[in-house]
Amino acid sequence: MKAASPELIALLAQSQFLMADLYTLTLKSGEVKRYTSADIDITLAGNTFIHDGPLIQRDRTRTVVGIEVDTLQLTINPKTTDLLNGVPFLKACRNGALDGATLLLQKAFMASWGDTAAGAVTLFSGRVSGMMFSRTQAQIEVKSDTELLNIMLPRNTCQPTCLNTLFDAGCGLAKSGWQQTGALQAGSTQGSFNVGLTNFPDGWFALGTILFTTGINAGVMVTIKRHAAGVVTPSIPLISPPSTGDQFTIVPGCDRRQATCGNTYARVFTANASTDQLASAGHTYADGDRVVVSNTGGALPGGLSAGTIYYVVSAVTDAFKVSLTYNGSPVNITSAGSGTHKVRSIGKFDNLARFRGFPYVPIPETAL
Repeated sequence: MKAASPELIALLAQSQFLMADLYTLTLKSGEVKRYTSADIDITLAGNTFIHDGPLIQRDRTRTVVGIEVDTLQLTINPKTTDLLNGVPFLKACRNGALDGATLLLQKAFMASWGDTAAGAVTLFSGRVSGMMFSRTQAQIEVKSDTELLNIMLPRNTCQPTCLNTLFDAGCGLAKSGWQQTGALQAGSTQGSFNVGLTNFPDGWFALGTILFTTGINAGVMVTIKRHAAGVVTPSIPLISPPSTGDQFTIVPGCDRRQATCGNTYARVFTANASTDQLASAGHTYADGDRVVVSNTGGALPGGLSAGTIYYVVSAVTDAFKVSLTYNGSPVNITSAGSGTHKVRSIGKFDNLARFRGFPYVPIPETAL
């Protein structure tokens, strides 16, 4: 049963009214597009649905009892002036602009064109699940929101990798705090982007994404396969070659391992003020690892601060140095400090409290 306002019920009782489809397309980027099948713009609840956007045809909707996943088929014929994320509609669709997009279909009932006092009825809502393209149109399949119920139970399965998706509500990290912007440097090709950003360790942006914001590839987002020495390799090459100076926004990726979120295990170390080395027998740190230090029963060595993120440099057997920047100069250790010093790896994101993997831990034979 569809909910209707008293004004709409009264209008329907008159048996004379006008109707128009209202489409609200919300992209994953946050951009919202609103279109109508009417011959004039329609304003509903402060939102304007434009009439001169792409021509949209749809199949019939239906209402069923239960939790069956329904689908809606759309055929969209855009004009060259219809844009998504600032890119021509069909090109943006091919580049993945509709990946993860949601669609809300409403039916507006009006006593006269533009009179939306009676409101609208929601006919369908769902997520874009598939697309096919030709030179002039896009055929889009949208699945209803009940598809979200199609998840494995119990939710927390026993697996070593984290169940969260990077930057989702479960992860808790804010994407805006991790993304970087820049411009392509010389030597970039369709399958290799020289992004610079050499102040980040190799692999930092692997499994992440890069979104081009200017140039011929504006609006194109691709997944990063590899990252080394300031160069990222996309999982799929670009269709159009990029140019030096094309601007981008790049976000690191996550392999969902516990070590990427951090480690609860802390190692004891001692500091040598004459060599700036931190000695820790059997440590496994490598240059570029991110660590934090702590102290109990005394004071940290001079030059080190609790809670500060350091990068491991000059790592050798049983000793290493730390720097405030990746591949930077070692911190000048001015004293050995007192009490017990500990160092702990914080991984890439320092988000261990949110890690939702359940690694299998074998029982030692001595416990049997």
